Amino acid sequence: MKLQLFIVLIFSFLFFGCSSKPLDPVSFDRVNKDISFTKDIKPILDNRCVSCHSCYNSPCQLNLGSFSGLDRGASKDLVYDTRIKSVNPTRLFVDALNTKDWRDKGFFSMTDKMEDTNSSIMMQYLFEKDRNPKLEGKYSPETDKLSCVKNKEELEDYLEVNPHKAMPYGFPGLSKNEYNTIMTWLDNGAIDDTPKDTINDFEKAQIKKYEDFFNDKSIKNQVTARYIYEHLFLAHISFDDNSKNFFQIIRSSTPSGIEAKIIPTRFPYDEIKEKFYYRLQKVEGTIVHKTHMVVKFNDEKLRFYKDTFIKPNWEEGPFI
Repeated sequence: MKLQLFIVLIFSFLFFGCSSKPLDPVSFDRVNKDISFTKDIKPILDNRCVSCHSCYNSPCQLNLGSFSGLDRGASKDLVYDTRIKSVNPTRLFVDALNTKDWRDKGFFSMTDKMEDTNSSIMMQYLFEKDRNPKLEGKYSPETDKLSCVKNKEELEDYLEVNPHKAMPYGFPGLSKNEYNTIMTWLDNGAIDDTPKDTINDFEKAQIKKYEDFFNDKSIKNQVTARYIYEHLFLAHISFDDNSKNFFQIIRSSTPSGIEAKIIPTRFPYDEIKEKFYYRLQKVEGTIVHKTHMVVKFNDEKLRFYKDTFIKPNWEEGPFI
């Protein structure tokens, strides 16, 4: 009997001794006004977060340049890693277009409240930074092993060891106004109000001209469109110097005049068996220098393409 009691005590000690401290309830001063993602939250994310969280290889693949990126959440999978076989790409706005599909690909929420808590993972990271603002220890984002926490237990383990490595990582915390605003918005359910159509009439007219050119049925136009797409698929196309809108050339299952539906391929030269159309789709999210390669499209450029590729006699028969 004594031996059994001793064994029970040992296991109890090991279990409770290894368990992390439970998360404290978050606290903040609620902002008593309607909070807009576009007007109030996105400027905070742009100013304090997107320098790291804005590209394909963002920490934990958490892209905060748009509501869609925040809603998609984070992943434990590394984009660039040593591996024998390739993995399926996870490009925002390309490889999945809704929350369910991203969850099926292993992404988990940063904004949904965790079980038995009054907070989400994002709220806890911001709360921990607010009460532990001092920078202590070494910060090396290029060499530190990422801790892409998925649930309450993993977050408890991380914060117990790294109370001074919450978010923003390695930088001063948010101002009180920023902190209270974003915490209130998250607590209210993280509602999106991103406008859906902000393309002006001039841009729409230019888009139609270029899409008509790219999708002309002549073999010369088909080859030319493929050549331009394969060289400019990463470019940010600009039509209007007075507009902040940029566009990308994509291959879509839908023709001009209907909402574009991108056909995802690993490479721009991958063959697509089904019928597709070249489309110009608005770039969503915050524009950042590291992915911003601007190409001007206008009437002069369209004449150049026609004079260079369409009008001359081709000595060799073109083929697709």
